[in-house]
Amino acid sequence: MFLQPWKPTTPPKRTLELLLLLKKERSQLPKQNRASKQSFEKDLQEMQDMLQKLRIEKEKIEKYLREKDEILKLKEEEIHSKG
Repeated sequence: MFLQPWKPTTPPKRTLELLLLLKKERSQLPKQNRASKQSFEKDLQEMQDMLQKLRIEKEKIEKYLREKDEILKLKEEEIHSKG
C-alpha cells in the first residue's frame, strides 16, 4: 500500500499554456483596477463638488427665505397696527 506518484490529468504543455495565460490576465488586472480607481476617484470628486455647490445654494435660499419671512412679519404687524 504505497502511495503512487501524482500524475497530472492535463498534458504538461497545456498546463504551461494555462499558467502563462493566467499570469497574463493577472498582469492586466492592476491596469484595469487603476483605471477603475481613477474613474471612481473622479466620480467621487465630481459628487463632492456638486454637494458643495448644493450646500452653498441651500444657504443662499435659506437666507433669502429668512429675509422674506422677516419682511412678511413686519408687514403683518403694520397691518394689525393700522387696523
